[in-house]
Amino acid sequence: MDGFTNLCIIIQVAAVIIVILIFMHCCCPEKSPLYTFYPCFTNHKKSIPTGSERSLTKAAYLAFTSKSTLLRTSNDGKIYWDDDDREHAEEVFIEIVHDIRDIDVIWISNSPCKRCAEKLIRHFESKCNKPNIYIGRFKDKAALKRMKENGFSIKVWETKYNKDVHKTRNKLENIDKSCCTIL
Repeated sequence: MDGFTNLCIIIQVAAVIIVILIFMHCCCPEKSPLYTFYPCFTNHKKSIPTGSERSLTKAAYLAFTSKSTLLRTSNDGKIYWDDDDREHAEEVFIEIVHDIRDIDVIWISNSPCKRCAEKLIRHFESKCNKPNIYIGRFKDKAALKRMKENGFSIKVWETKYNKDVHKTRNKLENIDKSCCTIL
């Protein structure tokens, strides 16, 4: 075989490998080698819109492989992203969801900021049993402390996709200690 024939074979093999990788990424992105080597493939917000229903496992994958914040509710499995207008995922959720009766659990990839914590407190003030909030990454101690003081149970979103479980758990334990001062 001459050099040109070898080059043609190499190009054909490379093309087949690329097609297989793209197919794997479309069918099962969490197992795709493209995710590992090319983080630019992880802008899920563009392909999976707010209001889409996703299983908890799929939502966890989306939440922890994206740079955006994701919120998921327990009652219908819908997900809510922060949007391009700088609204946080919690604000998008509050604007869209008015019937909160069946929401027992909320999963959020990043803990709420103070402003969003206050909005969630107001949004759920009429509900006697506040939802459990599972957070992936710890961002704002004061906001979480305020939510706990208003009846929300804050827990760690434990999933194989969350690399911050231990750090988040330790910070939540410190909030619990500071919330439980003896008078």
